[in-house]
Amino acid sequence: GRVYGLPEQRALQIVGDQLATAVENARLYTQLQDGKMYNDILLDSLVSGVVATDSDQRVTVFNNEAERITGLRSDSVIGEPMTSLPQALVRVFNHTLTTGKGVRNRDVRLRLSDGEAVPIQIGSSVFYGHEGAVSGALAVFSDLSVVKRLETQVRRTAHLASVGTLSAGMAHEIKNPLVTPKTFSQLLE
Repeated sequence: GRVYGLPEQRALQIVGDQLATAVENARLYTQLQDGKMYNDILLDSLVSGVVATDSDQRVTVFNNEAERITGLRSDSVIGEPMTSLPQALVRVFNHTLTTGKGVRNRDVRLRLSDGEAVPIQIGSSVFYGHEGAVSGALAVFSDLSVVKRLETQVRRTAHLASVGTLSAGMAHEIKNPLVTPKTFSQLLE
């Protein structure tokens, strides 16, 4: 009087277990994709350039701000050797990967392919895998062009202010000795 026998129950149990595993895998995959999208959005929203290389010295991360500052496109750089980056970045990555020590707030000039030199401030560090082996290096850099222009403008303004002060002082010193002859010439009339 049973609808299902023992073989059918076992088969249903196996199918049910596989279905539960598939649903759990789908849930985990969705969480993983959501986390990846969240990280990509964060990375592309940063106002600093971010570049990462793996242990084989291939570029693995190149965000929007890195594209803007360097003038390179991420699809032409990602997966390529780090030597495809501007020379200043290559030097920082070489130093970081060979010494195992990052740099902090180093001001360098980034030579672009058109010959323009962009002042940047860069920091880098090595990152390690779960077994403690070097997995790659990360560099974060900011464009200092606006800051350097403002510094130049402040220096120019300070220079002009000192020239103005000097001119006013000279005019005062010239005017003082002329007051006496002026006064006497007015009294002569």
